[in-house]
Amino acid sequence: MKKSNLKTIFCATLTAILLTAGPVCFAHEAEVNKATLVLREGNHLSLSLFMRLDDSMYRMSLKKTTYQEFLLAHASMPAQEFARRWLQVQEQLQNAVVIRDKQNQILKLRNWVWPTPDKVQAVIQENLMQATVASGSHQHTPLLEIRAEASAVAAAAVSSVTLQVHPVWQPLLVVSYRPVQTVLDIGEPPVSIRF
Repeated sequence: MKKSNLKTIFCATLTAILLTAGPVCFAHEAEVNKATLVLREGNHLSLSLFMRLDDSMYRMSLKKTTYQEFLLAHASMPAQEFARRWLQVQEQLQNAVVIRDKQNQILKLRNWVWPTPDKVQAVIQENLMQATVASGSHQHTPLLEIRAEASAVAAAAVSSVTLQVHPVWQPLLVVSYRPVQTVLDIGEPPVSIRF
């Protein structure tokens, strides 16, 4: 049997189960998006975002459907079509992330690393499977990591920044810090670390 036929049968079966199973608890309301900003060398920022990208796609969807309908449609979407849709969403999300320094200057983010479309679609498929198998119980959805870097335009040290993200990523838990680095050489006594 062809892979596309198996996928169609699988999705039709899942649809029938979900439509007759009664209320289903989806995890899209349970997880909190997170951002971590790390300042190194006085003017270099590393940004790590841990996001519910399935929820982001759902909330940005032009067609207003239930989350269940969104999962069904996107889990069975052909890979190329899903990749096109994901790249559109990714571009909108990335363009909405803005970091400004104390002088209100935008720090240009670069070296973006995003999850691949097949990874995001796999999460959607997993959510659909969990909802089918564990109807009514808490579902765990992984937060996928996105990374980027920025440097201050001036050589002066950064003392504070503002972070702006797309509204679909809110609420957002933000953690920021400036690490203290210590080298422990061979044969030296233990290093004292203060928090």
